[in-house]
Amino acid sequence: MNKISAHTNWAAVGFLFCLGMVASAQIFKLAPALPYLRSELNLSLVAGGLLFSIINMTPALIGVGAGSLADHVGFRRSLLFGLLGLAISGLFGSLSHTVEFILLFRFFEGVSILAVVITAPAMISSITAPHQRHIALSLWSSYMPMGAALTLLMAPYLLDQMGWRTLWQISAGIAFLMAGIMYFFLHTPKIATHSKTVSGLFRRLGDVLSKPVPWLLTMPFLFFTALQGPILAWLPSFLMEQRGLSAMMAGVLTAGIILSNVGGVMMGGILLARGIPHWRLICISGILIFFGSIGLFNEHLPDIIRYGCCILTIGLTGMLPTAALSSVPQFAPTENHVGTLNGMLIQGSQTGHFVGPPLYALIVHRAGGDWGSALGLYLVFALLIFFCGLLLRRYATSE
Repeated sequence: MNKISAHTNWAAVGFLFCLGMVASAQIFKLAPALPYLRSELNLSLVAGGLLFSIINMTPALIGVGAGSLADHVGFRRSLLFGLLGLAISGLFGSLSHTVEFILLFRFFEGVSILAVVITAPAMISSITAPHQRHIALSLWSSYMPMGAALTLLMAPYLLDQMGWRTLWQISAGIAFLMAGIMYFFLHTPKIATHSKTVSGLFRRLGDVLSKPVPWLLTMPFLFFTALQGPILAWLPSFLMEQRGLSAMMAGVLTAGIILSNVGGVMMGGILLARGIPHWRLICISGILIFFGSIGLFNEHLPDIIRYGCCILTIGLTGMLPTAALSSVPQFAPTENHVGTLNGMLIQGSQTGHFVGPPLYALIVHRAGGDWGSALGLYLVFALLIFFCGLLLRRYATSE
């Protein structure tokens, strides 16, 4: 793949990282607000899980196609569309008074988030020097946990003082502000494309989907987020309802787990820079999830130990998304396929976020409210992650 830049524009990288955090905040603002919404709208546990995961429906369905479309129309336009979409959807969502309208605008937020998280890493690749690309993309890989942690720390105060509608409006205003800053101040190199035709768009899709490596990067990402999503979605509710903690304390404890994920993300970047292959990080993540889950769902252990196992399961395994996302420049056939491959990875990750919370809630509901009844699901997904890593070792060396 051709290299785009000989020098790294770290200011632009930092700004694009902040855009990712803004997108992440739209997803995770619901977690601390969910008890309030469930009380106001009389939502069941499963309906609450759907409200959390519907924002991931569009990325789960059309992520790879949207990535190819971003390659087609340009990253800058796609990113501006996403930011403005977040602002508009958040504003109208805050004015909704029925669960149907909230679900509708959460869906449109998902469309907008997709535009942001597909195009931003592709733009980062275009403004970083080849020898610094792993570092920049490792930083980008932490956008989700960083945005989630800040949201979980700040949202409880806003919820207590002003309510969930104000939280929605503030997040919409931030998205609009970032769109304005980007339009006037952020300029990135244009990537020359080989085809602007519709046939070229579908050709890029075929180039990526026909190879095994993109699938072996996407599926572990899917399994990982399917395990991560339920914990991040339901932990605040569990701590408040089962342990009697305040919204603020529940948010702090959840944010602590997410911040540990940032450590895992950065550790993954360091290991990649030292020559550790992508497949090995994926295998290690599967092992950590397997053993961490056994402790996490053991109700006979003290809560402090289970919290540590949660950090092991969700935190240190942040190296997995780093391994997947930072591999895009290496495994994309050309720079014109970067958005397409990014889209495929995002489609996998958002599919996990979409199916994870309601699937977990359904298992817990059928088990009579036993939060630890999903252990088997976690163990199976951990093993699948491990074996995907082993297969990646085989096929990555042949491409």
